[in-house]
Amino acid sequence: MRQDSPNSVKNLRLSAWAVGLAVSCAVSSAVAEDLFAAQPVIKTGQSSAVGAPSRLAATSAPPAADARTAAVTGTSVAQTTQRIAAEAVAPDAVASDDPSADQATLPKVIPGWDLIFSPYTVHYSSSDDHKPVVLLGLVKGLEGRWLAGAAAFSNSFGQPSVYAYVGQRYLDPFGWEKWYLQWSAGIVYGYVDEFEDKVPLNYKGFSPGVVPSVGYRFSKHVYGELDFLGAAGLMFSVVFPLPHGTP
Repeated sequence: MRQDSPNSVKNLRLSAWAVGLAVSCAVSSAVAEDLFAAQPVIKTGQSSAVGAPSRLAATSAPPAADARTAAVTGTSVAQTTQRIAAEAVAPDAVASDDPSADQATLPKVIPGWDLIFSPYTVHYSSSDDHKPVVLLGLVKGLEGRWLAGAAAFSNSFGQPSVYAYVGQRYLDPFGWEKWYLQWSAGIVYGYVDEFEDKVPLNYKGFSPGVVPSVGYRFSKHVYGELDFLGAAGLMFSVVFPLPHGTP
């Protein structure tokens, strides 16, 4: 029986080791290829761990972006619709953080009652019979521009008198913000005795009266007014709009 030499045995072992190494490399390569082919996309907007084209991830991005865009657009439309509805129902109730809102937001109609006080009247001509004129009155705003009022005053000759009237007030005429024009017409009583002839068409103390006026609204709470008393004089008045709810 022939015995192998030590070198032959050594060569045989080396050959077996080489064959095993080759087989292992082949198997490993095949497994790696399978793993690379089956590797999933890990996260939307990122490429896979093996460098797969970012195009695959990008294809899933539009639905999410569209959903976010739709949500934002829907919210904006809803907010705009609510704001328009609120302004349509109550345009004067829109809040303002501007501290000058009390000055700027003035009513466009006569809101209710006005209290009128006149401490001084200047006469165009002087007379020893003239006395200080003081007036206190109330005006009620009616439909549209109409108003009605009454005033008690001491006339230019110190006699107690009254004036009951109707008229109209025109707010912001000719685009003049905060200004107003007004006229009133009614009946005056009080010029009696030796002063009956001091006013035209006087009959036993009763006479017609017509008073044009111009005013400026300093705020919601106080106006200034000039009343033109024909050829007699000019009355300076202060108007105080009374709070809402005054009967």
